[in-house]
Amino acid sequence: PTKPTRALVERWAESYVNRYYSPEASLRATLERRIRRGCEAHHTDQAEAHGWAEIVITRLRQAGVIDDARWARDKARALAERGVPARGIRQRLRVKRLDATYIDAAIAALGVDRAGEPVDAAWEAAIAYARRRRLGPFRRDSTTRAAFAQKDLAALARAGHSYGVARQILDAESAEERGYDSGNSW
Repeated sequence: PTKPTRALVERWAESYVNRYYSPEASLRATLERRIRRGCEAHHTDQAEAHGWAEIVITRLRQAGVIDDARWARDKARALAERGVPARGIRQRLRVKRLDATYIDAAIAALGVDRAGEPVDAAWEAAIAYARRRRLGPFRRDSTTRAAFAQKDLAALARAGHSYGVARQILDAESAEERGYDSGNSW
């Protein structure tokens, strides 16, 4: 590992944000790890290098390069479009060490589509999951649908979707019946 200098810490931070779209905590953890390794290898004090890291992080935050609120909204929307329910999204954002206000705002933003119209986020996420996994009305072979009904219901339940929403999706005669083929409202 190289010995951390102010310029090197800045380069590490800029390289990281150019390569990854991530929250502030991820950048901070990466910089701390690299600083720790470099300082331990060269027997230098870590406090000064951590100060440089904080200065760089503050500068990036003020410039708008790092924005945890925006990152939380984008990540929540991407997870919802993959069919992850709100509870799963909340947990995944919490693991990234985001502030609870950002998480709550991101979950609330799922209740509104891109046009500003209110949508049922739980319903949209369950449909996205069923479409992606080809469950219920999205099965390729509709003749096997009845035989796999319990397995489809179990798959939706394991993914965290409510029984009522899962049952409504699986009870539909076809994907076109309830407008499922049109894609997500998000």
